[in-house]
Amino acid sequence: YDWVAVAGYLWAAMPSVGVAALTTAAAAALAVVNDGNVAPGVGSIGGSGTSSTAFSVPLQRRGYNLPWPQSWQSGARMAVPPGCEGAELQHAMQFLNHTFDDVELHVSRDALIGFLGAVLEPPPFGREGALRLVVLPGLPGSLQIALTLLGLGLLDAEHAAASLGGGGGATSHTTTSGSSRGEDGVVRLPLPGRSLEDFVAPHFVSLARLHFGLGRWGDLSALSHSELEGHMLWQSADELRRFQHHEACGDNFGVIEHRGALVNVLHGYATNYYHFITEQVPILLAVQGELTWLPQERVVVLYLGQPWQAEYARLAGFDGSQLLDYNPCKLYRADFVYTGAVPDSKAAEMLLQTRALALPSGFGTVPSFAPLKSNSDVPSSQRGLPPCYEQDDGTPIQPRSAVLLLSRQCTGGVSATACSDGPVERGRNLDNFDEVVEAVRHALPLKQGFAHCTFRAEEHAVAAQASHFEAADVVIGIIGAGLANLLFMRPGSIVVALHPARPRVSFSVYSSRCGQSYFWHMAAQLGLRFWALLCPELSVF
Repeated sequence: YDWVAVAGYLWAAMPSVGVAALTTAAAAALAVVNDGNVAPGVGSIGGSGTSSTAFSVPLQRRGYNLPWPQSWQSGARMAVPPGCEGAELQHAMQFLNHTFDDVELHVSRDALIGFLGAVLEPPPFGREGALRLVVLPGLPGSLQIALTLLGLGLLDAEHAAASLGGGGGATSHTTTSGSSRGEDGVVRLPLPGRSLEDFVAPHFVSLARLHFGLGRWGDLSALSHSELEGHMLWQSADELRRFQHHEACGDNFGVIEHRGALVNVLHGYATNYYHFITEQVPILLAVQGELTWLPQERVVVLYLGQPWQAEYARLAGFDGSQLLDYNPCKLYRADFVYTGAVPDSKAAEMLLQTRALALPSGFGTVPSFAPLKSNSDVPSSQRGLPPCYEQDDGTPIQPRSAVLLLSRQCTGGVSATACSDGPVERGRNLDNFDEVVEAVRHALPLKQGFAHCTFRAEEHAVAAQASHFEAADVVIGIIGAGLANLLFMRPGSIVVALHPARPRVSFSVYSSRCGQSYFWHMAAQLGLRFWALLCPELSVF
């Protein structure tokens, strides 16, 4: 089947329903980051004109700039790393959406939410018939769900290829197999023979184990990336692993009804910190503006139950009573189900809104954004360094520069201080982290004004993560979700990223071997200096 065409449909753009509101603070910060212009670069796309947001803050359209990453390997700086032809940058640019102020919100009436945030519609008016899977164009989560259902045999491959790979344009139509495509591009795929009980997490886990011959209690974490990818299950691997120890639902299965609106942030790699803060937090902000017509108690957010997700939801304006912790044995039905996507999650306009939630005071004046090296009158000590930046005896210091070193070291086990992050176990593990720390301390010594802090991001609340990154003049760490916090750094600060550099290693559309990643992209948009240290011994997975 033409899976390229299927994937292309799922990623296709569609008109936005809602508009993300850019706060005044974020707009002010953008002006500082952008300084009114963008220098031309290898990967620059021009733009002009003015747009307005829901808060009527005018935004000057700007060129979209992605300069080639500054890369080093074995101590030598490289204009273009070996094995990189220079076309990788343009390849990445082809996949970007260059409109910055829109958020796509899809509303499904009387729908249900299952595992992975799958949007399901029962037959209307209680009629007999099959469930329908709602496939939303432009939403990465729809690709994740469709591939997972295909891999587990819950969705007919021939039917899906015929329905999703055939284009469709702007007109609505119904196929002979019963699927339909609306004028908005949404496809509804019938799921004959499937019941609501099929869409709970333990059932997905059971099917995955059966698929790989692992028996009833086999460990899904033992499967390699290539095994999972070969069976179209890599997209949902983290979610499957998260619930693999949950017992079968049995009598605990049920449907939780909500009268009003339900915001679906299970959709689209919900276990991942990077994807949540860059893709789901802007959705939460947009929905707040869309749902002012409903009383607060009629609006709930369905999330995976991770504390940092709840913290971001509260920062976005949702009360704790509005947060609905996902139960893996339940489905959720609401009058209105809101599922969203951000066309360009790395655009500064989106990232700065998220930053403003955790660091509202950080947008007050230009000096607070000034790079330390260009403003010697503002030492790090005057920015209120977190206690982590102290001498060995606990005495606070007054350095000129603050260096944050991110720990990503797997020491065995499953505790929060060991291997809590799956990719650590699968290839991006810094075994010699202690040696790296000592080398940095030697190169950037305290006596020359450098304060150091070793930091494991997932052990801290969002506010603490934000304050540690905001205080840092230099952040050093291996590529991983913790680096998503670079959105809290001040423009002009430096990100030193240890990049997996095995041949043909890639992050989505980015070539890691060439120093490209989500974080390079984010840094370029936020006015940060990004240095990629290429590590041939590291792999992404």
